[in-house]
Amino acid sequence: MPMSTRIRRAIIAGSIAVTGVLMAWDLATPLSAPAWIFLVALSAALIYFVRRFPRLGSTPVPPETPEAATTLRVPALRELFRESLYLGVTGFGGGLAVLSQIELRLVSRHRWIRERLFLEAAALAQSLPGAIATNALTFIGYRLAGVSGALAALVGFVIPSFALLLIFALLYPYLRHLTAVQGLFSGLTPAVAGLVAATAVRIGGQAILDADGRPGGWRALWKDRWGFVVVVASFLGSSWLGLGVVEVILLAGLLGILREFAGWVERPLLDLGARWRWLRWRVRRVAREEGAKPEVPWWRRWTRGGGDFFALAPAVLMVAGPALASFPERLQSLGGLVGVFLRAGALTFGGGFVMIPLLEAELVEGHRWMSAQSFADAMALGQVTPGPVVITATFVGYRIAGLTGAILATAAVFLPAFLMLLVIGASVQRFRSNTAVQAFLHGIQPAVVGLMFSAAVVLLRHGVTNWVGVVIAALSFALLWRWRLAPAWVMLGGCLLGLITTLARV
Repeated sequence: MPMSTRIRRAIIAGSIAVTGVLMAWDLATPLSAPAWIFLVALSAALIYFVRRFPRLGSTPVPPETPEAATTLRVPALRELFRESLYLGVTGFGGGLAVLSQIELRLVSRHRWIRERLFLEAAALAQSLPGAIATNALTFIGYRLAGVSGALAALVGFVIPSFALLLIFALLYPYLRHLTAVQGLFSGLTPAVAGLVAATAVRIGGQAILDADGRPGGWRALWKDRWGFVVVVASFLGSSWLGLGVVEVILLAGLLGILREFAGWVERPLLDLGARWRWLRWRVRRVAREEGAKPEVPWWRRWTRGGGDFFALAPAVLMVAGPALASFPERLQSLGGLVGVFLRAGALTFGGGFVMIPLLEAELVEGHRWMSAQSFADAMALGQVTPGPVVITATFVGYRIAGLTGAILATAAVFLPAFLMLLVIGASVQRFRSNTAVQAFLHGIQPAVVGLMFSAAVVLLRHGVTNWVGVVIAALSFALLWRWRLAPAWVMLGGCLLGLITTLARV
């Protein structure tokens, strides 16, 4: 059903104003009432949206237009948001599993985009920081409807996990000390550690390609020596020498550029097209295709709908500004929290697991905002929800600064990748043909593997307290690496084993 621009603006302005009032109230009181009211209002709004607009259809793209090369039909913004919401609810299994769902629904079922655009989105998503599925869906939304489409896709995909993590954060102080809940966490955290280690092994086997552009495995990584040394050095530097994720990523990227342009070592990027095709082949194993043509720059397209959102920023300041001004100490802590997650969002190349060592250094050892046990629990809870791993920012943000912290931390962790997608989305061809950029990304790939092993060590150090946890971690690693079971079943089994062993000791 069509909705006028005036009504749409009124609804968005009202939603932002209500959120601003609740955030200001949250800053003024230590109670959890603002968060519960926010959750109830959010749930009611989503239920009304789904029932009010069941299907809206889409507009066919004329075949003679340039957009017809990548786009078949253009959905309404509400329909794009609805599909992103569905993917956010069912997005279990990690980035590649969600990518397959995106291909099934947007390419095969709804026929909004062509296979070529989907593959371009999948390759670009894996080259940028942030969650792979989130990046791909945001890029597709941008190509379909500009900045408004990118926002609709991102918000719709993130909201289900955000709401679930916020509920976990609200209930955590009341349930964590129960014996049954302690048993669940005693099995969940080691299972997640095994999941991270298995993911690191899998990605390490894909870091070096053979002559055909296919992954060469760990044997190829060992023969490469350069990449193997970077894996070991990044692991040791992060785990034992105290180097931060920022330093490891920058050093690895600079070494990648040095290796590419130095004349006395083998150049790893002799064929950029082969590596780009490999990134696409990971999703659908499709042969060589040309890159998408550059689109109109986003700053010329934002008025197609995105301006409605940005024009409402003064409404938030009018409602929440006076209240926020009276809480300078809280604002200072919020500024530090936002800074932490902005850095994490800008450096999570290869998935959200990479940010675990960075967050541990900042939240546990640096600012001491969280205990080691609470941090391990937060990382584990991020795995039992659909959607991206980086949504852990919601739980951490609430535990540190309430509802306001949860909202700001979640926005901060997704903002860097979102802005990069807007900038690069208008010139994908130039991005993939820039040798220096691709050399930097190629250089950090083995470093990401080492940082994932470091993340597994962090979870083992904080979450494994007895031999049962060691056994669960080892079983989790074996089941995920050797038999490739679904992560959800492995984590469920870990929770049950932890619960049974804990109750048996009581």
